[in-house]
Amino acid sequence: MNLAAELSGCIYRLNLEALDSETISQAKVLIVDALACAIAGADSQGAQIARTVAPEHSSDNLLATTLVTGLRTSASSAALINGAMLRALDLMDVYVGMDVCHPSEIIPAALACAEAAKVSGKAFLEATIAGLALHVQIANSIPLHRHGLHHVGQAAWVVPLIASRLFGHDEASAARALTICAHGMIVPENFALGQLTNLKALAYPLIARRCIDTVGLAAAGLTGSPQACDDMLLLLASKFEMDIVYENLVSANGLDLSGISLKIYPAQYALQPLIVTAASAQADYRRLLDQLSHIVVRVSQRTAERTADPSKFAPSTPEAADHSLPFCVAIALLDGGLTAGALEKGRWRDTDVLELMGRIRVKTIDNSDDYQVGLQDISLMLKSGATRTFECRYPPEYASWRTIAEQKLHAACGDKLDAGRILDIVTHIEQEQNLGRLIAALTQAAAQP
Repeated sequence: MNLAAELSGCIYRLNLEALDSETISQAKVLIVDALACAIAGADSQGAQIARTVAPEHSSDNLLATTLVTGLRTSASSAALINGAMLRALDLMDVYVGMDVCHPSEIIPAALACAEAAKVSGKAFLEATIAGLALHVQIANSIPLHRHGLHHVGQAAWVVPLIASRLFGHDEASAARALTICAHGMIVPENFALGQLTNLKALAYPLIARRCIDTVGLAAAGLTGSPQACDDMLLLLASKFEMDIVYENLVSANGLDLSGISLKIYPAQYALQPLIVTAASAQADYRRLLDQLSHIVVRVSQRTAERTADPSKFAPSTPEAADHSLPFCVAIALLDGGLTAGALEKGRWRDTDVLELMGRIRVKTIDNSDDYQVGLQDISLMLKSGATRTFECRYPPEYASWRTIAEQKLHAACGDKLDAGRILDIVTHIEQEQNLGRLIAALTQAAAQP
């Protein structure tokens, strides 16, 4: 059997009855968190750009809704817009294995397809879990980032299968859709290095939109080479010299969402512990300001490479600032945290922030080249030679993934949407006949019957 067919079978075999309660509960937390991130990013530049290419429709045939605004458009365009909203503020979840990825980027695509196909809440939940799990399995199998490629390429293998399942096509059709999209796994990561660009918000959604449109072509009979996925792995192994763990990719026991973590702040995942710790050290920083010589931040070699390169000491875009260790530590010490508003206002250009960034020295704790956060600490170095060191721990003791997701949802909804209603629907999503009530709760428009 070829790999496309194997992966299709894995996606289609997943059913809620065979899953343990912890996996289902974790999936619902991830859905809540993704919805919170999307609502928070509704007015972002990325979402505004995505909306310019969305066709509006009056018919309800295979259509989906953009969150908050309530715009009715094609499923693929809704996936593009809602996906951009999710990614724009860098608030979404993260998984770290052999590679790093954001599994919940599948959720806007799954939501759009599920709404358009008018499937049940249970069908949406099953497909979402399958998509989350496949992202984890790919991250455990194919080390894209180490070879100059970006993890958004995973969308080319996950979205066609999830969309096909939700639209009611059979396994063979889903496998055909995957063979057409398989080459999309290769995405150079240059847009996510140095001074990051705003493509970051749309990189995954653009692939998702193309994959959703491809599903219909596959259902009509279009197909790529049945060996397309197998050939892609051979290409990655031979031309990019990747060490691919095939067994992790197709493992029947690979379903495990427990390693997916959530963010509190709109910043790169390895900077979350530093921001939490610097925010808690704000009082000490202010008290010792007159005695302060400089600040030493110790992180892994990989984190230093990606978040403390020379460009990150002088970020010129919000996308670069939220991936800048010097900026994130400085803003947390000065303001007690990092908000989307600080990024939107260009806080990284302010004199007090620049002065403090100039006092930050970054050192590596270990030489590991993996993507795990690892040990981190922040030291206030005083002119007297004394040191005040703060060890970083994440998540903070007072928080769980559930509380983080729910707090983010309440903050994102504000007085625009009813967070309690959204939480109640997601908690019992498998009991919903369709996604009508959830979509209505996620938009400012009146609920549809």
